[in-house]
Amino acid sequence: VFLLYSLIMFVINRQSVLYYLWGLRNIFRFYLFFISCIYILDYSLLARLKKILEVFLYLNVLVCSWQFFVEKLPFDNICGLFGNTTIGCGYMNVLLILVTVMAVVNYLRHKDKLKPLVIETSCCVYISVISELKAFYMELALIVFFALLLELIRKKKIYKKMIIVGAICIGGMFIIAFLTVKLNPEYWEGFFTPFGIWQEATRSTGYSARGDINRLNGISTLYDTFF
Repeated sequence: VFLLYSLIMFVINRQSVLYYLWGLRNIFRFYLFFISCIYILDYSLLARLKKILEVFLYLNVLVCSWQFFVEKLPFDNICGLFGNTTIGCGYMNVLLILVTVMAVVNYLRHKDKLKPLVIETSCCVYISVISELKAFYMELALIVFFALLLELIRKKKIYKKMIIVGAICIGGMFIIAFLTVKLNPEYWEGFFTPFGIWQEATRSTGYSARGDINRLNGISTLYDTFF
């Protein structure tokens, strides 16, 4: 659907072919990667990948701790092995999501015990706090919500492990909210509430509150500006 929409807009707006191909490359490479993973990776490769990601996560805990406690870098610059600039935040966020998804699913599917789930989730929560990856607060909730929903559909009942995963999620979200505000109260006081999150995401002053484009209202801002 998205590809068809982009083709229609390309014809209507009479865009440059090279410009369109470059945009196609920038956007659809992620879809191609996702589809390739579905068709190429099997369960044995996923198990090996999980072990690699675990090691990478633990190394990032050490490097992020060094950047936070020793180098005292600004929060957004604490990206572990991904560097010391804000560019690495996105890569770190992807790592936390992948590790959390695998840890939760493996525990619910009886492939891992409780200990790996607690350790890996704690590491992800710790990194998200000291690197100020606030998005992980909602991502953790969404990961657990959909994992539990799919498990409920599959099993048609609620069992002990599902309750444990839910409790870990609530605990992790509480820790993220409490420590993020504790480390930077002037900026994040009142953020971790439904109203605070919505206000932060949709404010007209932009993401940094300096008049730039926000994530959720960027399209409408561009439309109002140019059309």
